Parts: sequence; C-alpha cells; structure tokens
Amino acid sequence: MNIYIEIEVLKRELNSKLLLSLELIKRNHTVYLISRDNLNHLVNNNKIVPGIIFLKDMNAQSYRIQDYKNFVNKKFILVSQDEEIGCFKSENFSEFFNGRFKGEKSETFKLINKYFCWGDFDYNFLNKYQFYTKFVNTGSARMDLCNSINKNTNKEKRKILISLNQNIFFKRDFIERLSIEINDNMDDLILDKLISKIFQNESKDLILTFYLTNLIKKLNNLDKYEIIIRPHPAEDHMEWNKIAKNFDNIKVIYEGSIIPWIYAAKALLHRGCASSVQAYMAGIPIGYPILKK
Repeated sequence: MNIYIEIEVLKRELNSKLLLSLELIKRNHTVYLISRDNLNHLVNNNKIVPGIIFLKDMNAQSYRIQDYKNFVNKKFILVSQDEEIGCFKSENFSEFFNGRFKGEKSETFKLINKYFCWGDFDYNFLNKYQFYTKFVNTGSARMDLCNSINKNTNKEKRKILISLNQNIFFKRDFIERLSIEINDNMDDLILDKLISKIFQNESKDLILTFYLTNLIKKLNNLDKYEIIIRPHPAEDHMEWNKIAKNFDNIKVIYEGSIIPWIYAAKALLHRGCASSVQAYMAGIPIGYPILKK
C-alpha cells in the first residue's frame, strides 16, 4: 500500500520518520515522505494514488478539518501520531485533549482511523471514549532512537543543554493567530474569550522570555560548563546567535537532530517539550526551571 508520511520540521522529525519508513518498507509498503503543503496540492489535483496518510498531528482547527474531509472523500485512510507528547500542561491529558483536539465534540475523531499513542498516559485517557478513531499504544519512534545511541564519552568541557519548546523569535503575531482560530459561528462572548486568551498567551511568552534571558546570563558564569542553546526548530537561530555572541560560555546549535546533543549533555533544562522525555530515556538529568509568572 502507498503510505504518505507528513513531515513539518525536518530537524525534529526526519530521523524518526525514516525509522518508521524503513519498518514499513520492510513490510512491503511504498512510503513517501512529504510536506503538508505538497501533500494537499497533490491530493487536491488527483496527482497521487489513494493510500494511508500519516498525519503529524490531529489539529482540530476548522481549516484542517476541511483537509481531513477532503482526504477521506478522495478515499485516503488517515492515521496520526502527534509530535507533541501532551504531558506538560495537565496531570491527565485533559488540557491537551481539549486544546489540540477540541475535546469530545472534535470532528477529527470522526475522520481519523487510528491514533498512535506515546504510552499509557495518553492511551488510558483517550481509550475510555467511544470514538470512530481507534487508539493504539505503540510508543514513539523518537523514543526508540534515544535507546539506540551510545552515550557520548567525550572528556571535553561539560555541557548544559537548554531546549526551547516555544517560538520566541519566530511565532505568529496576535492578528495572525486570531485569524486562524476565529470562525463565523462565534458570538461576542466567545470572541471576547478568544481575544483574551491569545493576549494572555502573548503576554506570558514575553515575560518568560525576559526571565529566560536572565537565567542564561547567570548560567554563563559557570566556568566549568558550556551552555548549549537549542532553539525551537521553527525559529530563526540567527536571532539567538546575536544574543550568544555577548557571552563567553554560550553556544547555539541548530543543525540536525537534537539527540546527539542530549547524549553529550551533563543535564538538560526545558520548559515542557519532548526533548525532556528523550533525555529521560537516555538517563540524562533534567531540570524544569520555574521561571517567574
């Protein structure tokens, strides 16, 4: 069968999607790695044969629901595993469930055939619902890669890795974000709540950025350590380079997979991202700085 695997960010997803592709090829499937824009273009213009589309998430925004309906109408089968693990905002997956999927009334659960869970955390929460979507507890190829690489034994200067999950320099501005989430069916009260939510998120990001830069400045004084900053894959790393050049002990890395850098680190600091789970699997100490709110 033809399987079309959607890739959004190469640096984050390529290695794990290649691992998945090799397993599928071994099982006699034909695999295509493809960006979302190209996939939509090919489907809309009937340029590819129907098969399975492996989505990189189950985004429930209205524009994505239209994509899913179009895929299904053209005889494609939809499956997915989210690149976001969903374990950092609530103790029972509920916030991710209501935010990413739009909860029990989500249209995605009527269109996507299978959703592959990272583990018991998301599987046990999702599997209690009676949706069209079947939830399968498979684990993640990203985690499999973390178990397959030997630890770095280099004796050079010890490293503290800071993995940034939020787009600080590259992100949608207020109006762009509002234009994505707004729809024609919103009454004034819902619209007011949406505007307030987006404003609060923008404000929180700005405050966290302030405290993050102060933390980096203090870490720079640790003479025995090299501080490695890994920007979010969608960010412009050049902005971080402008900051790092003012410090003697700060280095910005942005090419390739983060996994070798996790293994080279003495510790990892994060604000809630999958790299912390990768570090846990690799046996690397993890810190979660509570930056002032």
